[in-house]
Amino acid sequence: MAIYRVTMRDIADALGLSRNTVSKALNGNPAVPASTRNMVIQKAESLGYKNYVSSNQAQTGADGKGGTIAFFASVMPGKNHFGSQFLTGFTERMSRGSYTLSVYILRQEDIDAGRAPLNFSREHVSGILCIEMFDPSYCDFICAMNKPVLFAETYVIPAQRSLRADIMMMENRKSTESLAAYMIKKGAKSIGFIGDRNHCQGFAERWEGFCRALLHAGLSVNPARCVLDDNREPYNDSAWMTEKLRAMGELPEAFMCANDTLAISVLEALKTLGKSAPQDIMVAGFDNNLETQLLYPRLTTVHIPSYEMGIAAADTMLRRIECPGFPYTTTYIQTTPRFREST
Repeated sequence: MAIYRVTMRDIADALGLSRNTVSKALNGNPAVPASTRNMVIQKAESLGYKNYVSSNQAQTGADGKGGTIAFFASVMPGKNHFGSQFLTGFTERMSRGSYTLSVYILRQEDIDAGRAPLNFSREHVSGILCIEMFDPSYCDFICAMNKPVLFAETYVIPAQRSLRADIMMMENRKSTESLAAYMIKKGAKSIGFIGDRNHCQGFAERWEGFCRALLHAGLSVNPARCVLDDNREPYNDSAWMTEKLRAMGELPEAFMCANDTLAISVLEALKTLGKSAPQDIMVAGFDNNLETQLLYPRLTTVHIPSYEMGIAAADTMLRRIECPGFPYTTTYIQTTPRFREST
C-alpha cells in the first residue's frame, strides 16, 4: 500500500495560507512574521511533514515548563485584521515561557456538531486561544474542556450568561463616542451607524458609544439612516452598500462605521452615488488597519494596539496556567481615535 506523503500544499490548505508563505516560513525567511512561522512549524509537525524538522527548543524550557497553546480559528486573520498583529505579540510573549502555538482551523460542521477540530488532543495542550469565536454553544464546549481558555473578542454575552474563561477586549465605547461627538461638533445633525450591532461584543459596544454621543448632543438615533442588517449580508460588496444607501433617500451628514472594512465599503458606495467625504458626508471607522492609511481621503478611525493586546493576552494566559483558580478576568486595552481627512 502506498504511503501518503504530506506536502507544503497540505500545510497551506490546513492553515488557509498560500504555499509560497508556507515555504518561506519553513525556510526561515525573515519577511514572514514570527507568529505565522510558528503556526506553520507546528502544523508541519502535527501533520507529520517529513521534509522539515524543528529544533523543539521552544517546546520545553530548562525548568520543565512550557508546552503548546492551541489556537482555534475558523479562518486565519488577514493582514488587515487586528488578530494578525495580536497573534504576533501573543506568540512572541508565549515563546519566552517556552510555549508554542498550534493552529486548528475549525470547519463549520465541527462548530455545528460541537466537536473538536481534526487532530486536536486536549491532553497535549496547555491552553486554548480563540479570536472572534462567536458561536455561544461552541464557546461553552471549549470552556468545558477544563483547560485555560482566553477569548479575544466574543459574541454579545447577555447578562444571564458568563464564560468560564478570560476575555481580552479593545476599548470600544469611549472611542466611538469620541468620534461621533467630533462629527457632531463639526456640524453633523444626523449621523447613521453602519454594522450589525448584534454581530459581536465589540460591535455592540461601538453601537452603545454611538448612541451615547447622540444622546449627549440632544440628537435622536434614526434607524432609517443606519444599515443594521445581519452580518451575513454582503456588507463588503460596494454594490450592495450602494443600494442600501440609495434606499435611504435622504442621507445623513455623517456615518459611524463599526470597522474600517465597512467604512471603505461606504466610501465606495458614496462615490458611486456622486458623493464625497468629507465635503458631502463625513465617514469614520474603527481598527486603523493598514488599508485606511493608503486611502484618499485618509480615514478617521480608532487605533487598536493589536500587538500590545497580544502581549497582554499572553500574560493573562500564563497567569491562568500557573494559577488555575484565579478569578476570571475581562481586560480592556485602551484604544485611540485617529482624526483624519474623511471627517
